[in-house]
Amino acid sequence: MHIQNLILIGGLLTTIISLSGCKKELGADQDYRDMRIKFEQKMITEIPSFSGINIPINLPMFDMTFNFVDSGTVSDPYMNMVDDIRLHSLKLELLTPSNLDFGFVDDFFMYISSDDLPEIPLAHHYNASPDIGKTIYLTSDNEVLDSYIKSGNYSLRTEMVADEIVLQDIQIEATMVFDVHVVNAP
Repeated sequence: MHIQNLILIGGLLTTIISLSGCKKELGADQDYRDMRIKFEQKMITEIPSFSGINIPINLPMFDMTFNFVDSGTVSDPYMNMVDDIRLHSLKLELLTPSNLDFGFVDDFFMYISSDDLPEIPLAHHYNASPDIGKTIYLTSDNEVLDSYIKSGNYSLRTEMVADEIVLQDIQIEATMVFDVHVVNAP
């Protein structure tokens, strides 16, 4: 066994022993059954060029509304251990094309639905500045999402009001942070 492996194993054992000996005492005002956590989920969405061909130009125009739908699946066996799921924050980052930013967008709206449940608002951003850059933060509508997330399949619809037609394929990374209540009953 190499000396590097022995040092690594020794360091791991020391860390495990020291962490297993740590125990945080709950204060009188704390209840182990009442715990909230933040959970981050990332997804990448691709929006094809409006013209069907990829041309690196944008055409100014009057405000026009575009809708995009993406779907997801949740198959986590531990979903019954959480409730009161709410969107805490939503960040959209424009990945490609590199020469484009969100300056063509006026308003963003995001909605969630499932096969059995109606569409509800998830987040929005009104009156985006023309010099907003490659990142846009949407404001959560603070809806309880338990039924939608736990249904297994859900759809996210993005409605975008734009004052330019983008003739390039767009790739956006959405970073969603959820605030979740952990069901930790005895």
